[in-house]
Amino acid sequence: MKRIALLVVTLMTGLAVFAQTGKEYEKMAQEAYKAKNYPKAFLDYTRAVETYESEGVTDTALYYNATITGYKARKFNELIPYATKAIELKHEKAHLAYYIKAIAYDKLDKNTEYLKTLEAGHEAYPSYGRISKKLAVAYLKKGMEPYKKGAEIVQSAESLRESKPEQYKKEIEKANANFEEARKIFEKAYEANPKEEQVLKSLAAVYQSLEMEDKAAKINSELKSL
Repeated sequence: MKRIALLVVTLMTGLAVFAQTGKEYEKMAQEAYKAKNYPKAFLDYTRAVETYESEGVTDTALYYNATITGYKARKFNELIPYATKAIELKHEKAHLAYYIKAIAYDKLDKNTEYLKTLEAGHEAYPSYGRISKKLAVAYLKKGMEPYKKGAEIVQSAESLRESKPEQYKKEIEKANANFEEARKIFEKAYEANPKEEQVLKSLAAVYQSLEMEDKAAKINSELKSL
């Protein structure tokens, strides 16, 4: 029994010798990053975070560095908690943490989380172009669904224009309800990025579909000035 106890003590002592400090993990991560070994850099940065936290230390930069290396290592699911923490701790590049977090959700096909992250990032950093551009495109994609549905209704109803005018009118009302839904979303896209060409084209088209000619003319004028 004494020999077993001695063996356990010896083993634990050996483990203590090989245990890394937060600073050592951080240095290892930096070296791996310089060598472009991003998976190892990400692993070591996460270990540095955990080790520092166990010591009662919170290093904001480490969460940001884990976010960056996680992105480069394509560890999209794993990087999200670190990006979230970098944002919560208000790292000086939190706008980029928002952007990377959104991209991670996009890569994971989590569309709801992707849009919510872009919206939060745009609200916090409205002048950050990479987020506003992505947000505008996301809104555009979302708005195209009701817009296309409205256009299909109009096309199908055309044969009723002369033969069944009352039914034609009801179909057009259905189409306009879809166009109105699309208009609200396209206007959000416009607010996010008024210089995005496809957003302007889509907004002008939906205004014309709703016979809002003055607004359509204004947007067409902006298109010409791009």
